[in-house]
Amino acid sequence: TINGTFSLTFVADTQTRGIKTITAKGPSHDLAIASFFLQGQAEFTITKDGPKEASPASQITYTITYQNIGEESGYATLTDYLPTQTTYTTDTSGFTPTITTTTITWYLGLTGTTTKSFNLLLDLSAAATNGTKLTNVSEIAWDSQKRQSTCTTQVTKKEVKLWIEKLGPYQARNGEEITYGITYFNNGNSPATNTTITDNYPSDLFEFSTSTLSPTTATPGTITWDIGTISPQSGGSFTITGTVTGTITGSLITNTIRLSSQGIQATSTCVTEIITPAYTLMITKQGPAEVKQGADIKYDITYSNLSNTSVPYATITDTIPAGAIFVSANPSCSLMVGNQIIWYIENLKAHKSKNIKLTLKATAQAPLTLTNIVQIKDPAGKASTAFWNT
Repeated sequence: TINGTFSLTFVADTQTRGIKTITAKGPSHDLAIASFFLQGQAEFTITKDGPKEASPASQITYTITYQNIGEESGYATLTDYLPTQTTYTTDTSGFTPTITTTTITWYLGLTGTTTKSFNLLLDLSAAATNGTKLTNVSEIAWDSQKRQSTCTTQVTKKEVKLWIEKLGPYQARNGEEITYGITYFNNGNSPATNTTITDNYPSDLFEFSTSTLSPTTATPGTITWDIGTISPQSGGSFTITGTVTGTITGSLITNTIRLSSQGIQATSTCVTEIITPAYTLMITKQGPAEVKQGADIKYDITYSNLSNTSVPYATITDTIPAGAIFVSANPSCSLMVGNQIIWYIENLKAHKSKNIKLTLKATAQAPLTLTNIVQIKDPAGKASTAFWNT
């Protein structure tokens, strides 16, 4: 009989808790059996969510979620690495953090197998650079192990960018009714609030009559509209109509419109010259004799200057008949008012012709004749008219 003792060291290759058995054999094949209870371990995960964008001088709220997915409770430390240009404000963890200029650390104590979430609030500097990407890292550490979660937020400066444009005829004669088209837009990423539009015009040369957007106030020489709030990347359009009252050739109707919000302004000026010459213009139109419901109706419009001098300005108006809708025009129209398509033509040379391709869609049920009328007016208001029946 030989007696002796020796020691063995085992490394557990499983984290599953429970009773484990070790079996060993000696030279005589005698069995030695040892049993022990393997203690489970803690294991933590962490996730972090936050906004994709934040504006300078704003507050950023992150949501941090951590979970012990192990079999036993464990002690953990959670550290948040602050991005540049941010400072700690508060959190809802329920723990008192240790704060430095670059980190926030919470000692979570003994944490059971549970999931917990809390909010972390940081202040973003007013001097934060537009376009900067803020990388915020949260880390949970336990038993010489750690895991991280990262959230990226881009600094986006909130701005209101206003734009307005006013279009109208280049020339007109005394007594002629003219229409201006106004388009406005907020190109920024922040709402434009308390927005107003103000239109100033020489009341001795032009008399306002109507607008497709009801004015808030209208006095001779000034029209105002209270627009309210214009959302980012949104806007609108409307028209105003009036009569030329100036009688002196060469006088200029200088019409300036202004869009204002929060101390920001955008302006546009349209100048119409008062003239008196006479011109000879002609317009023709051709299209299909028949179409089916739902089909496109393609028209060819040709307009000509039969005069010996250039026509500095003319207006073409095509009236869409009931039972049809607008599809496209080449060249594009200058303005659409109700069922009227308007082109402002500039500098049509003597004895020259030009063409417009207009496409409508037939919406009416057969049988029905669609009469499409087009008219061209010279600066004196003299008109040439053409039509086509389909």
